[in-house]
Amino acid sequence: WCNAGVTLVDIYYNYGVAEKAVGLSKKVYDSGKLIKEQELRLMRTWSLSLFSLDKSQTVEQLLDKYFQLKQADFLKNPIPYLDLFELWLDAKSKNNKFNEAYLQLINLLSIVDRMASPEKHLMLLNKAGELCIHLKDYNKAISFFNEANQINEKKRPNQENYILLNLARAYYWSGNYTRSYDYAERSFNNAEKNGHLFQKAITAAFIARLKVSTHSFSSAVEWANIAFRLAEDLGDLPLQYQIAILLSDLFSLNNEFDRSTKFKAKASQIEEKILLHEQSEKLKKADLNIEISNTEFESIMELQNFERQRLILNEKLRKIQVESERQQEKYRFDLELANQGIEKERALNR
Repeated sequence: WCNAGVTLVDIYYNYGVAEKAVGLSKKVYDSGKLIKEQELRLMRTWSLSLFSLDKSQTVEQLLDKYFQLKQADFLKNPIPYLDLFELWLDAKSKNNKFNEAYLQLINLLSIVDRMASPEKHLMLLNKAGELCIHLKDYNKAISFFNEANQINEKKRPNQENYILLNLARAYYWSGNYTRSYDYAERSFNNAEKNGHLFQKAITAAFIARLKVSTHSFSSAVEWANIAFRLAEDLGDLPLQYQIAILLSDLFSLNNEFDRSTKFKAKASQIEEKILLHEQSEKLKKADLNIEISNTEFESIMELQNFERQRLILNEKLRKIQVESERQQEKYRFDLELANQGIEKERALNR
């Protein structure tokens, strides 16, 4: 029953019925009959479901209790817990508890670095660097990102390399615009070489913002236009919206108010499309919710048969969802820094 229940939670989450995933998660967990692998899988999907409902504080409380309960086993063998630990850090970060998240991560890094796979070690180092940027300790952030980049270039040379862009961000906030541009250019070239359009687009947008700080407005506009075209190629409406706003701000800073108004209007049009898409998705989820609610499982054997039929598809959907969330998190992180950069430039121009 437990394994079937965990799988059904995954299916609810992957098909966008997060409320049901959360409700069933508690019932399955409270049964007390899960083995370790099932429990970790359930806690992860439970947390992701809560995140999708904008309940980051609930995620933090849930995982605070869980890691307190599992502390001895976690410290003895942390590797199986790392995916869940990353979500715990994400929850604390979303709740602006950057220092608390950083201290938890540093304690873990001291025992994980020799045990974890290169991918997991890289993830932890990158997280440490991002937290240091939030804590305004840019030199330490650069140190973590450099260590992560060494692993990335050695073990994952053809994968998307957001570490280079994170190094560019860290140097930007430290005030070293030359080094920032060097790493941003490397990030753009890496993305172009390996065909990673999303990395290429957000890097171009970052370079545009960097050029604002060096008062190179024509170059900033050029890079922003590159970013906007890439966002259109991706069909990424939220990214198109943010870059349209950026272009509007750039033209406004350069006193080109007609062009600024044009891109502000374009941003409004894109925003309407985003809202329509969100409403459509809500209706689809509502229909699916009704469909699932009307589904009756005659016996546990029928549920287990359902689980076997759905397992392969469910795993594929899970991987797609995880990658999408990671990209969105990096995108949100870039937008946060971008907004601060624009405000910084406006303050200088007052």
